[in-house]
Amino acid sequence: MFKKLGDFSVKRNFVDAFLFYLVYGAAGVFLCGVITSMIVEVSSLSSVDDVKLLAMRVAPIVAGIYTFIVAFSVILIKHLNKDALAILFAIVGAFASSSLGLVFGFVPVAVLSAFERQTVATS
Repeated sequence: MFKKLGDFSVKRNFVDAFLFYLVYGAAGVFLCGVITSMIVEVSSLSSVDDVKLLAMRVAPIVAGIYTFIVAFSVILIKHLNKDALAILFAIVGAFASSSLGLVFGFVPVAVLSAFERQTVATS
C-alpha cells in the first residue's frame, strides 16, 4: 500500500485513494504553512494583525497552487489530458482548496487518483 503511494499512474481503490488524500493533504498543509511563513517572514510588517491578514490572504493561494500541481501531475502521468472530467476535477479541487481549505479541496484530487490510466496510441 505504501510502496505505490508515490506512483501517480496507479489506479487506486478506495483505501489507497484515502491514504493518498491523507498523505498528500498533510504534506500540502505542511508546505502551505512553511511557504506562507516564509512569505510573511520576508515582509516588513510590524503589526500582528497585519501579519495575520497577509497570512490569511497568502495561504489559500498557496493551497490552490499546490492542489493544482498535484492534480495536474496525476493528469499528465495517467494521460488524462483529453478527459474533460479529470480536468474538471483538477480545477474544482484547486478552487475548493483556495476557498474552502486544503482539507476539502484535496478530495477531488484523491478521486482523480482513482481514475484508470489511459493508454496512449503510438503511430
